[in-house]
Amino acid sequence: MFEIRWAQLHDANILGFVHTQSYRDTYKGIMPNDFLQKFSLDKRVKCFELSLSQGIEQIAIMLVSGITVGFMMITPPNDFSKSQTEISAIYLLKQYQGQGYGKCLLDWGLARLKELGYKKVILWVLQENKDAIRFYERQNFEFDGTEREIFRGINLRQKRYQK
Repeated sequence: MFEIRWAQLHDANILGFVHTQSYRDTYKGIMPNDFLQKFSLDKRVKCFELSLSQGIEQIAIMLVSGITVGFMMITPPNDFSKSQTEISAIYLLKQYQGQGYGKCLLDWGLARLKELGYKKVILWVLQENKDAIRFYERQNFEFDGTEREIFRGINLRQKRYQK
């Protein structure tokens, strides 16, 4: 049995743990190990505390049998378009991937965004993250031709997908 709900400030510690662990697992072999080791639990907890206390992002949290296994962050648009928003992060612990939980979390978030009046959702994916690209494409996200370079210990390319 699973539950998805909006995260509260008291969830910051567990969100920090899930993000640190899933980030390191997801990007192992893509980002340098020393960069991944600097992606620390303490820093992530502080970021979640700030975000949740100030309402910077909306964060959905997923629990399976009462255990937090994933989350999704939605960032309000930074342009003048009120019809578009961005999923800035979606992560699941590795042992819960490939079981349909990611699709459930994404579907839940997309339904909430539709209720809020958003007509378009964008997200960025590292071009080396082939599993994530396949996942989003199966969920009918399409690459819109936009790319950007980011630095995560090395220069990497991200592709923008939209639905």
